[in-house]
This record gives sequence, C-alpha cells and structure tokens, in this order.
Amino acid sequence: MADILRALISRNTRNLLPSVAKVLESIVGQWLLPILEPAFDPNQFGCRQQRSTTHALVDMTHAWQSALDRGGAARSVFVDFKKAFDSVNHNLLLRKLYSRNVPHCLIRWFVSYFENRIQHVRVGTNHSSWRQLNGAMPQGSWLGP
Repeated sequence: MADILRALISRNTRNLLPSVAKVLESIVGQWLLPILEPAFDPNQFGCRQQRSTTHALVDMTHAWQSALDRGGAARSVFVDFKKAFDSVNHNLLLRKLYSRNVPHCLIRWFVSYFENRIQHVRVGTNHSSWRQLNGAMPQGSWLGP
C-alpha cells in the first residue's frame, strides 16, 4: 500500500489523493456520528457540529455566574493534552467503537485506515524521507478528532 501511495504522489497527484480521502472520511463520519453522538458528554464543545469555543465560554461563564448568584464558588480546571493526536491507542479506540455497536465493516475500515500510514514533510523545495506513523491520528482529517 505504501508503494502505491508513493507512486501516486510521485505522479503529481498530490492534490487529488487528499481530496478523495477527505470525501471518503466525510462519508464515513456522517455514517458514524449518529451512532456515537448519544455517548458524547453534553459539555463537550470541541470538534462537534454547531458547537464552538464561543459556546463553551458562554456555557462556562453562565455556570460561574449562576454559582456566584447562589452564594457558591466558581472553580475550573483547564487541561491541554500535549501531543494528543500522536498518542491515540488504536486498539483502545477500536474496542470503544466495537462497544458502541459500530458496524463491523466500519471497524474493519478503521483498522485499514490506521495501518501503514506514511508521511513526509515538505518545507519549500526540501522533502524529508517517508516515515511510517505508529499510534497517531491523521491531523487535519475530518475523522481525526
């Protein structure tokens, strides 16, 4: 598979492959989201449709002001997971998809999606060597988050 991808990229189809991949990811995501959406925490605002950081800030401000109006206290903990996309355990993710009754054909598709992923970095006209990704989520993809 890696050889096929290298051949496609070397034929100046760099823009075609990512576009096709994004369309496929969108189709899979639209199939998957209704299955997983009921399990999401209602206070999760990141990477969700019709929710944004603005919504999170409004919700948080409302909770603080309500607590203070009742004579309570307002406390918060903010966590930023460093290298979150690079530390996803694929086996754990696949088990969670299975436990949420995601169709087996989608789980098999995800196994294929995670296997043998390669990338290289281009800065100007300089290219790094190709590297295989292990335990990482594709960044910039619709399904990554």
